[in-house]
Amino acid sequence: MNKINESIINIFNNLKNHISIILEDGKIIYIEQNNWFVKDEKGNIVAIEGIGRDITERKILEESLRESEKKFRFLFEYATIGITLTDKNGELLYCNPKW
Repeated sequence: MNKINESIINIFNNLKNHISIILEDGKIIYIEQNNWFVKDEKGNIVAIEGIGRDITERKILEESLRESEKKFRFLFEYATIGITLTDKNGELLYCNPKW
């Protein structure tokens, strides 16, 4: 096997990716796939195996968190009063432009 083919195989072996699927009713589900090559005793690829799991709930929660962070950041940065963030010991972590 030449080095280019070997490099391609190494890239795609243990490949993990996310795919989205649109169902007939229009609902979108998200799947995380893990795939790997199965080799025979001589090292030849004879099959691809994989596991898929539904990560739709996780994707929805991640998007919800992103939206919440975006709203917080906007309110914090554009507030008409000074706002500071501190750690549990009272050390200043960040203050908005009005501070």
